Amino acid sequence: MLSSIQLSRVELLDEVQVKAINLANGKELPEFPTLMFELWVQTNCVEPELELN
Repeated sequence: MLSSIQLSRVELLDEVQVKAINLANGKELPEFPTLMFELWVQTNCVEPELELN
């Protein structure tokens, strides 16, 4: 089955990288190893998919 929600990027960050993000962007992320996902969404197709589930 095709989906309009696609996985674009996966990043594994260690404590040092999360601390750098916090300092550079004024964030307050917990400083421990973190797995981040970036999703690409084709907005005109998401609503019909959600209705099917």
